[in-house]
Amino acid sequence: MAFSEFPFVRYTLFTILGICSYPIFWETELLWLILAVSVLYLAYGILVINNKLRRRFRFRILIPALAYAQLFVVGILACHLNDIRLDEKNLINHSGELSYFIGTTLEWDEPKARSKMNRVKLSHGFGQVGGELQGEIVVYHQADLLLRPGQVVLLAGSPRPIATPANPGQFDYQAFMLMQGVSHTHYAGKNIGILGEVQSQPILDFFSSVRRAMLGQIENHISEPSSAQIAKALLLGYKKQMDPEISQAYSATGAMHILAVSGLHVGIIYGFFFLFVKPNRLKWRARVAYLSLIILLIWSYACITGLSPSVLRAATMFTFIAFAQMQSRSPSIFNPIALSAMILLLFDPFLLFAVGFQLSYLALLGILLIQPLLVRIWLPPYRWLEYCWQISTVGIAAQLATFPVSAYYFHQFPSYFILSNLVAIPAAFLIMAVGIPFLLLSSVPIVSSVLAWLTDWLIRAMNFLIFWMGSFPWASVQDIHFELWEIGLYATTIATGIFLWNFPKRATAWAFVCLLGIMGGARVVNLFVRSQNNEVTWYALQKGKAIDISVSGQLWTWDTGDAKEIEFNVKPNRSRTSSGTVYPLLSFEKDGKSYLLGPNGMGMIEPSPDVVRKKNIIFAWENGAWVPFRADSGTKPHAALKAQL
Repeated sequence: MAFSEFPFVRYTLFTILGICSYPIFWETELLWLILAVSVLYLAYGILVINNKLRRRFRFRILIPALAYAQLFVVGILACHLNDIRLDEKNLINHSGELSYFIGTTLEWDEPKARSKMNRVKLSHGFGQVGGELQGEIVVYHQADLLLRPGQVVLLAGSPRPIATPANPGQFDYQAFMLMQGVSHTHYAGKNIGILGEVQSQPILDFFSSVRRAMLGQIENHISEPSSAQIAKALLLGYKKQMDPEISQAYSATGAMHILAVSGLHVGIIYGFFFLFVKPNRLKWRARVAYLSLIILLIWSYACITGLSPSVLRAATMFTFIAFAQMQSRSPSIFNPIALSAMILLLFDPFLLFAVGFQLSYLALLGILLIQPLLVRIWLPPYRWLEYCWQISTVGIAAQLATFPVSAYYFHQFPSYFILSNLVAIPAAFLIMAVGIPFLLLSSVPIVSSVLAWLTDWLIRAMNFLIFWMGSFPWASVQDIHFELWEIGLYATTIATGIFLWNFPKRATAWAFVCLLGIMGGARVVNLFVRSQNNEVTWYALQKGKAIDISVSGQLWTWDTGDAKEIEFNVKPNRSRTSSGTVYPLLSFEKDGKSYLLGPNGMGMIEPSPDVVRKKNIIFAWENGAWVPFRADSGTKPHAALKAQL
């Protein structure tokens, strides 16, 4: 197949380039971007019309260049229109304090350990910032009432901006929420007043109510907590209250993807209707009506499951496939995939930076590009063995495609993903085959009880096998780190390998070998750089303290903080800076003070950086980088500190 057969792949690539270039052009005026698109489109149109009038195809390079330039600028323009920092009325652009504010709730309350959480869309503020306000905030409250979507609420106090990460390697919650248009949080306590209700998003509110009712049916019919949590995640994409042990077990074994509603789930629903009626055998009107019904059901399911990036991708892609089948065509899968990505990114360009969006498309591309190559390696003699081989190659292809991105975000690799997929994928199909009818028939007494019992025991069996695999030695390889440039190098190597497999040539083989050498050399250099580190790091924690001392690549650690906070805020940097075994620092008391016994005869070290601050210039972690910090600045940083030894 020629690359020219996939036009939307090219269009999407240039749109993505524009989105990725947005940080360079984000301060450009909106008028200039609109003018650039208009001029490019006008020049493109003139050349195309000229060719048609002259019945000649000239400007073979200029016309495509103008088209791709348009898409590039459109990507920047889409980001500009969705960037809340450029909205003058958005709360992020106002520094004054609020006395109280009015907003509309967007979700049902989500229970937390000590409060309930909701998202509120602002409408008016009163105080130093007065009048009409825009933006979304996360609200935590302890009111006895249960907030639901569409309620107009009055809240006292002033929202606070979401803080930047205080430690290196810590998850950037601020950037994550900004991509969703949220910049502030607010703790309301019990002081919430309900002023009324509005229908700001009636369709989504309706499906949100349906989802909540279905979640209630799962809780009422499935008594086993772990089974109920898996049923909520697998059938409805609800993972907010999942126990960490369950999440870790599925993540460590490589089966987490079945709990994220994606192409697997939507594909099962799409393929289910093809068991009874083959659209290509119907007349045109009947075919259009039947496929339109399937599209409606797919998008209804997508809305019920929360419109996550992965389900949006799957629903959009299957919609375009259905449109093609209305014309009795068998379209190439790559065009619908690219077109679905392009439409989603034009609607919300910051989806490109969502983990679910990235992993969803990468896994699908891996399955389409790599799995056909792997499956041809061996032809199993038995049908059941061929089925297992097909599932295994799907898992291998998806892992090859998603490994660097997954390692970049989660720093682990599931060693037994092939084995877990042999269990999880068939189990997910069976659970959906029983679970979805259970949700639809949950009001029918006897039928719902039987289906709920079957769903429960199928999930129990799957949970038993997943936890059993998770207990295997070396079930998960931890502390894997990739930098952004390493992800690009990995992707280039994989692409070169696929090209070499399909078109074996000596030059391509040499390029592939060189890329492998560069990847290996880069890891060796990285280990060498780590071995030269001699520094002490004091982490910023809400509770307790944590210290790292790195000497010649070896790491000594000490902490008294909350285990969960250490896991998320400290451990990522520890695993990145260590190139070998991690040793604990010994602590002791002297003259009423706490001291640490430094490694390699360094002597006593106080857990507080105050002594070092009085003598040396040290570095503070600010906005994702180490910056010099002096003790005589008169300020105390609320972030990690580092000093060279």
